[in-house]
Amino acid sequence: MRARGLFESNPMLLVFEGLLRHATPGRIVGDFDARMSHVPRVTPAYDECAFVLKAYASELQVAALCDGQRALSQVLAESPYGMLDTLRILRALEVSGGVSFARQALVAGPVDDSDTGRLLVQAPAEPIAAEVVSEPFAREVLETYLRTADADHYGRLGVQRDASLATINVAYQRLVKRYHPDRVARLTHTEARARGKELFIRLRRAHQALTNPSVRAAYDAGLADREAPSQPEYADAEIFERGQALLSRGRLREAQRCFDYAAEQDPTLGHYRVYRAFVRFQALDPAHNHTRVRLLDEMRAALFDCQERDDCTVLVARAYQGLGDSDVAARLYRRALTLNPENRAARSDLRKLEGVRRAG
Repeated sequence: MRARGLFESNPMLLVFEGLLRHATPGRIVGDFDARMSHVPRVTPAYDECAFVLKAYASELQVAALCDGQRALSQVLAESPYGMLDTLRILRALEVSGGVSFARQALVAGPVDDSDTGRLLVQAPAEPIAAEVVSEPFAREVLETYLRTADADHYGRLGVQRDASLATINVAYQRLVKRYHPDRVARLTHTEARARGKELFIRLRRAHQALTNPSVRAAYDAGLADREAPSQPEYADAEIFERGQALLSRGRLREAQRCFDYAAEQDPTLGHYRVYRAFVRFQALDPAHNHTRVRLLDEMRAALFDCQERDDCTVLVARAYQGLGDSDVAARLYRRALTLNPENRAARSDLRKLEGVRRAG
């Protein structure tokens, strides 16, 4: 009961608990939508968060999808940043107070196309007569599913990126009629039936994203960012290393600029995000305890992606120590030494911490 109450008050903890136990992200999100009546939406405090995050396009684009109508799975489907990165962004927005998971009444009975809170259209009460689907259609379903697996929303609907709303609607109606669940359900091939359902969901998601002007603009911006000519691979790593050198000399403001740039160039690297959050943590006055707790939460989430890095483990330990949690800090220093027995910073910090605890 205590765990259930905790998840009710902070639903995203349920998702991250599943990830920590190495469950499949898609299954976790599916269970979340099926069992929880919470949908992400921006809060009144979002304006303040947006001002702080104005340099981070990814956070702003994901927040634009959190309108209190889309289920978590739909937000993930429409985000251009991938499932895991979008989950991390949502968690950071939730921790900062910009996004919350509000309760939404579950819809009973058949769901119509206007209900963006659900992803599947339920079968009508009266079955409709339809032609018996032949085996060639099963092959067509499987081939279409594979062909569009890595396509963007435009490719899945078969339209150009500058297509008008009318063109998108026509393409969608044609494909939905072709791969409607009522038709796919009559396939005798088990895999084709399963892939046909997934194909239909893809089409709905693509149509919903491209017919919403604000979502489409954010999605297009994400595509443009991903397809922009990449800089040399060493560029962000080189700047990150420069930030590490500046941090070791106590030049926090300059180090922060380096870590901000590196994390923006490649937000998938957890150690970039750990250092970015840590330098912000260090720059804050201890009186800003609430903000420091939020930054620690960001570090913990980022450490999930770089658990093998002893240097990042030390930074998170220092943050815990800075907030007065010496027990967790000591455990993390020991973990860092397990990862790298030669880590002098971890050994020195642990020795000092244990000395203070003995003196106290």
